[in-house]
Order: sequence, then structure tokens, then C-alpha cells
Amino acid sequence: SFKLYVFLIVYCVFNVAVSAFVHQTTSAHQEDEAERLRQIRRDKQQYVDKLTQLFEDADEDESGTMTYKEFCAMLKKPALSEQLEELEITVSEAKELWDAIDADQTGEVVVQDFVQGCLRAQGTPDALDVMALSTNDLMMAAELVRSEKACDALDMIAKKQCQKMTGML
Repeated sequence: SFKLYVFLIVYCVFNVAVSAFVHQTTSAHQEDEAERLRQIRRDKQQYVDKLTQLFEDADEDESGTMTYKEFCAMLKKPALSEQLEELEITVSEAKELWDAIDADQTGEVVVQDFVQGCLRAQGTPDALDVMALSTNDLMMAAELVRSEKACDALDMIAKKQCQKMTGML
């Protein structure tokens, strides 16, 4: 009975020690994870700040928008194109990036669109392809609407011509 008592006391002390170790390890992991998430947010903010600065440097006329001409000029400046490549956006992908960012094809983009487009393109090489496909879908949908309106207008003209010709007989 005394041996059982000693065994239970040692077992309980051992469990308390293991519990304390597990608690400490779990707490350290949670703190590490929280710090990792804070670092990710800081890194993303730095990335956004760099993109914003890049946009402002490229916006030569300080209009608050970047035109395609300004975008191409930015790519020709070694310092700016190097910054773009530091952000993991290659010059060879730049035309596709512009097409994806300028989805409405106005020829100019605002800083928010530029930053969001670059953020979406960052990462896997396929991200830019997906953006380009999405943009192409939007452009095709807009073209389809324009074509439908043109067909409706032609249909109206044809009906009027038929009515005129029927009236002449």
C-alpha cells in the first residue's frame, strides 16, 4: 500500500511537470505564431508602401493616375524597373500586368488599382495568368453587350426598311 501511495505521488508530480512543460510550449508557440502574423502584416504594409512609392515615382505629371505611357517609361528607368523586380514583378510580365490592372481599358490607373493588381499578381506565376483571363472575360462580356446592341439597332433598321418596302407595293 505504501508503494502504491509513492507510485501515485510520483505519477501526479510527473503529470504536473509534463502539464507545465506542455503549457509553456503551447504558450511559446502561440506567441511565435502571433509574431509571425504581425511580421506578415508588416511585410505586406512595406510592400504596399513600396508599390505606392513606385507609382508616385512613375506618375510624372503628378495627376494621381498612371498612364500606360508613364508605366512604360517606368519600365525603361533602371532604378524603377529594379524596384519592380525586387517586388517579384518581372519586366517581361509588365504588359500582362498592365492589361490586368487596367481592366476597363481607359489607359490609366489610380494608385489603389495599381497596388491591388500587384498584390494579386504577387506569388505564383499563375496568378498573373488568372488575372489576365479574368480581365479578358470582362472585356469579352463588354464586347458581347456592344455587339448585342449593334445587332438590335440593325434589326430595327431592317424592320423599318421592310415596312417601307411593304408600303410601296
